[in-house]
Amino acid sequence: MGEKQGRQLECQDQAEIEKTWRAKTPKPREVCSAPQRLYVSPDGTHIPIRGQKEWSEVKVATIFTAGIPPKGEKPVREQTRYVGGLEDAETFYKRLYVEALKRKRMRYGYFRRKGYFIGSGVTESSCKHLVGTRLKRAGMNWDKQQAQAILQLRLARLNDRWDCLWN
Repeated sequence: MGEKQGRQLECQDQAEIEKTWRAKTPKPREVCSAPQRLYVSPDGTHIPIRGQKEWSEVKVATIFTAGIPPKGEKPVREQTRYVGGLEDAETFYKRLYVEALKRKRMRYGYFRRKGYFIGSGVTESSCKHLVGTRLKRAGMNWDKQQAQAILQLRLARLNDRWDCLWN
């Protein structure tokens, strides 16, 4: 059941990524008109995949932008988003790009104004918790589909998208 729901959520995410990618693939001039600064802070860990000699990497990234601050001041983060999954570099790049395009829907500026902390340590902790705690327990072995399904379910729950699974 969980694997099926995870696959459905992953299919929805991939469809959204492909739709956005086709519609908004950056042209050389568009790249120059991107935010003044775009930061990507990736983190990763490895999990054993059944039947493979090498482990696969799970990537979790923080994406945020910052305007160029007045001289002598530090940049302030404007938005943050977390993404993750077992995927190749090209797919991961597309996911990062689409998430960056969706940054206007993120509400981290609101939370920062309310006094909530937003920092990169959350990414490191998320990666450790999502992968280390959930997928690296004693005696656990995963194939790629199972690991991806579990990660998608965890991400749906943590990103308040759980209801999307049941509708």
